[in-house]
Amino acid sequence: MPGTRAQDERPDTKLPISKERLEMAAYLHSYHRNEGCAPELDPFLGNKNICDIFLKYRFEEHSASHAGSCFKKGCECRFLFPFMSCSHTYIHEDIGDNNNNSIMQHCLDGNVNIVYPFMVILRRPMGFQFVNSHNTAISEVFYFNTNIQIGDLSQVFYSTIYTSKSTQDKDSEKQLRIGCAVIKG
Repeated sequence: MPGTRAQDERPDTKLPISKERLEMAAYLHSYHRNEGCAPELDPFLGNKNICDIFLKYRFEEHSASHAGSCFKKGCECRFLFPFMSCSHTYIHEDIGDNNNNSIMQHCLDGNVNIVYPFMVILRRPMGFQFVNSHNTAISEVFYFNTNIQIGDLSQVFYSTIYTSKSTQDKDSEKQLRIGCAVIKG
């Protein structure tokens, strides 16, 4: 009918999309892609651009209203959101007042170097203050949060420990819910 929006005529697709439908679209993303094992034939949910948006919204966007876990260590978001917009990528070195953040780095050859904590601040346009710095290819394959942060050795150590923590029960719960919904489907 002229003048009506396509989604208004679809009883199965309501906008805004429900949390459950969003999770299903995100978790099934790799299965429904053209080279996936179960291509999605629906013109809305089978649209790659829409699926990419759902995937990033579900896994890479931090809620602007935050969650309770954001404040479990204090009154500021522990994930540091929102980030400031930034016109270019640069390395921020935290020298501190009077070089008080210097760290002595002892090398195997006996030399001692003075280094400072640093972090790579990525270009972040306006509107992306609540989006993780992420790797799209990894997100599309593994469908999870890929918050990429680059910095000094302490950042690398933290990232390594964090990504190797055991979350099997929590992760498998989501996949089981999706599997049950598809079977019932």
